[in-house]
Amino acid sequence: TSFIQLKEQLKTDDEKKAFWLNIYNAYTQLLLQKNPEAYQQRNKFFKAKQILIAGKSFSLDLIEHGLLRRSQWKLGLGYISKPFPSTLEKKLRIEKEDYRIHFALNCGAKSCPPIAFYDTDKIEQQLTLAEKVFINNECSYDDDANIAEVSKIFSWFRGDFHGKKGIIALMRKHRVVTEDTKPGLKFKPYNWSLALKAYD
Repeated sequence: TSFIQLKEQLKTDDEKKAFWLNIYNAYTQLLLQKNPEAYQQRNKFFKAKQILIAGKSFSLDLIEHGLLRRSQWKLGLGYISKPFPSTLEKKLRIEKEDYRIHFALNCGAKSCPPIAFYDTDKIEQQLTLAEKVFINNECSYDDDANIAEVSKIFSWFRGDFHGKKGIIALMRKHRVVTEDTKPGLKFKPYNWSLALKAYD
């Protein structure tokens, strides 16, 4: 496949989300099964341009933050866009950001969401389900302390979820907390233990 063909095949956001989620999840598994030691230097592993598609080299970071998060700076908590995204990014990234991708990306850690295969025609329903499953499994409410305990993912990418208000709105939507509750937030420690083959 040439780069032009790839661009032609990925016209809509649904096509881009399904394709890049599957590429990210599959290559993370393949690369770490081949070389699990690479996970000990995670920053280097995610930054390395080790995925060749249509004659172009991609890193896992580029796929996640450049294409699926629409050129967000990795360490910007979801509030800072990259000032100079590459032409490659601009041509292949999604048009409209979708926080649900965080419930679908699996970076190999035990605390990551389970891996599913995403289908362009079903991606809307699949991402809605991924959101529901992840929040039900990872988030809880302490009534006595009035604190919602949530995944660290919500802290790292808080801007993607529209800050604390957006996170609490999601907790209400999934009935982790009730409508009249105004809880504090506590971010659970992330378990970075390598856990491959966590298929849904």
